[in-house]
Amino acid sequence: MKSFQIFSSLIIFINLASFTLEQNVRTVKESEVFQISMKQGEYQILNFKEDTEGVHYLLLLSLNNETNVDIKDRDTLNEQINITGDNPVEINFTRNANVPANIINFTVAEDTIVEVTSFLFNNDTSETYGYEKFDYLIDTEIPVEKNNFVIFLDKNEEYKQLDMKFKFNNDSILNKYITYGFILLPSDIPEFIAQGKYYTSFNPNLTVRFMNHTEIEETIPNPYYENAISRENQFKPHFAFIFSIDSEKKIDSYSFAINSEIINVFLIVSIVIALIFAIITFFLIRRKQSSESTNIEGDNLLKGNEKEENEEKGEQDAENKEEKEEQAE
Repeated sequence: MKSFQIFSSLIIFINLASFTLEQNVRTVKESEVFQISMKQGEYQILNFKEDTEGVHYLLLLSLNNETNVDIKDRDTLNEQINITGDNPVEINFTRNANVPANIINFTVAEDTIVEVTSFLFNNDTSETYGYEKFDYLIDTEIPVEKNNFVIFLDKNEEYKQLDMKFKFNNDSILNKYITYGFILLPSDIPEFIAQGKYYTSFNPNLTVRFMNHTEIEETIPNPYYENAISRENQFKPHFAFIFSIDSEKKIDSYSFAINSEIINVFLIVSIVIALIFAIITFFLIRRKQSSESTNIEGDNLLKGNEKEENEEKGEQDAENKEEKEEQAE
């Protein structure tokens, strides 16, 4: 009997070890995005903390446009869901701290990279990790209540840059890191966007900055401007500008403004026109001065010639007079 128990325990141990080797387990944070390189037939388990509650938003995206992913949730999702690069899976489910954590288990049909975006929405995380969505407005100071905001833009080739100003109401932003820049996203729903710092590992277009001032102004170039449509556009069709504060606490309200490109162009054109007029005026003045100088020299020369002629005429008249006097004698 004892030998049978030992044998049974050994079989269970081998099965558990085999199960652990075949499947990878990752605990998902309240707000993050990460990529998993997976082989065909490989299983991945996403585990969620048991002491959290709220609505958990989860997005799964295959970066191989032709790869299907089979997903099973221990509690609710017991059917196969196929996702492709242009059809990510968006899942949301309610977390309750009194029940066991949800587990998402999925496998891939081909070798691929799966991008996972996670956001847990509740009273504590809404303003800290959630995104506030704004329209593209120029020359308008826009107040922001959350730590993060997003602006979805029409077409990535239409915006060469954004001239932006950020103004924080007090020093609560000091010694914090911010992440901002242009990005392509798989979804235009703010709940499926993670904190900006998690995108920097695979998106070099974003800027990370340490805040030692309460006001900053910066011209932010668009790396996608006039670039050919890349493969990334196929599975991340939503072009946006994101701004994210790396903080576990709510930062006091702040504001941002986008300066008008038309005004900037007008200023540049005005400066160019002013320079042209300045150059033209300079040459006109030089020309006038040169002309006046020539006229003065000409007048002096003419007066000199007239004087010489008068002197010669006077001398000639004197000679003629002398000759007449001699003839009269």
